[in-house]
Amino acid sequence: MPVNHYFAEIWAAISSYSSAGLIVSSDISFDIRSEDIGYIKGTLTFVNNSNLHFREYIWFKKGRMEKVSYAYHYQDEAGKLIFRYDNALHRSALGVKPHKHTLSGVTPAFHQ
Repeated sequence: MPVNHYFAEIWAAISSYSSAGLIVSSDISFDIRSEDIGYIKGTLTFVNNSNLHFREYIWFKKGRMEKVSYAYHYQDEAGKLIFRYDNALHRSALGVKPHKHTLSGVTPAFHQ
């Protein structure tokens, strides 16, 4: 799947949730660096004034998407962390790159 198709799917999902009244505002930038490489960054504000800040650097190799780096940071209306998932190397001591931050600490995050 080319990067522009993936970005179109994300935009369609955001538009659908916006039309349903669940997302009240969005600020998203798409950077298509090649047919196979792209970067997306954005903030979504939900009806309860919570925010999701996200970024993904993606690369399509041999028909499969690899998220080279990502972060999904969700916070309440006061800016207090609810959770954050990312694969930054600063948590390599966990033994896995993907990890989850909460107010209780940091734990490995496994995904399929």
